[in-house]
Amino acid sequence: MIGRPRTVTRDRQGRHYAVFEEMRGTVSVFDARGRYVRTIGRSGGGPGEYMSIQMIHAKRGDTLLAFDPRNQRLTFILPTGQAVRSVRSIINPISLAELESGDIVVSGHFPDANRIGYPLHLVDSTGEVTRSFGAETPVYGPGMFYQFQRYVAAARGSRVWASHHMQYVIELWDTAGHRVLELVRQAAWFPPQTAQRQMTPSTPEYPTIRAIREDGQGRLWVLIRMNSPDYHQYLGEPIGSPEGPYYPITDIDRVFMTRVEVIDVQTGRVYASGDATGILLGFLGGDIIGYREDDGGVPRLVVWRAQITSSGGSR
Repeated sequence: MIGRPRTVTRDRQGRHYAVFEEMRGTVSVFDARGRYVRTIGRSGGGPGEYMSIQMIHAKRGDTLLAFDPRNQRLTFILPTGQAVRSVRSIINPISLAELESGDIVVSGHFPDANRIGYPLHLVDSTGEVTRSFGAETPVYGPGMFYQFQRYVAAARGSRVWASHHMQYVIELWDTAGHRVLELVRQAAWFPPQTAQRQMTPSTPEYPTIRAIREDGQGRLWVLIRMNSPDYHQYLGEPIGSPEGPYYPITDIDRVFMTRVEVIDVQTGRVYASGDATGILLGFLGGDIIGYREDDGGVPRLVVWRAQITSSGGSR
């Protein structure tokens, strides 16, 4: 593996597909046991080439979707690696959910006069955006990136959950564009914010929601990234920059932790909660994909099997 993972997905055969920050023009394929199999694509703008893959997703039929905003393309790829079709797409995706209908909902910036300001976009099987929604009143402007950011998960009945990034707010939307439910969690450790702040030894980053998932019982699982209690011990000497001192991270696994919460959507209460060291990236079905670095700085993807213990915690 080279670099940190940008996007990871898994197909029905257990194969994992990953795009890494330093290799955004290719997709690395691993088998169900984590062994490297092959690389799909190459860097470029021609057929079967990719400039900067922002999001990949394995559909139920194992066809891969690859969103490449720099090439303004959405490409359909067979598990063999063959690119079979591309359509124009200018969405810069953040998160994606496949609904029971087979349509997908993509969250992200869509620089179109009729769709800007809506954070969610319904995409049909051909790759066409058929509706944009997710806001009662569409508003988008300078400095609103974090307010606009959403993480999505499929809900029953071809509906979609959408979490805010820097506020503990999770909404349920139908694909007609109606908000069905809003969950707001009040937690002293997660103050609502509109922008991130610079991490220093005395000021941790604000917590952020990074992924959500609805389980078979209709409960919501939420991944929240935050600084660990002793994160300041693993920051290097400050480096000057126009924005102020920057503190390099010496051990990413000890600087960050991920809080996992399971919410009963009927009551809005936290059903279970637990903390994990390091960075958990998102959900692969019922599993959680994490990122680790060994003592030599070599990055690894780790798949965790999440379950709720009898004491109400998660592990």
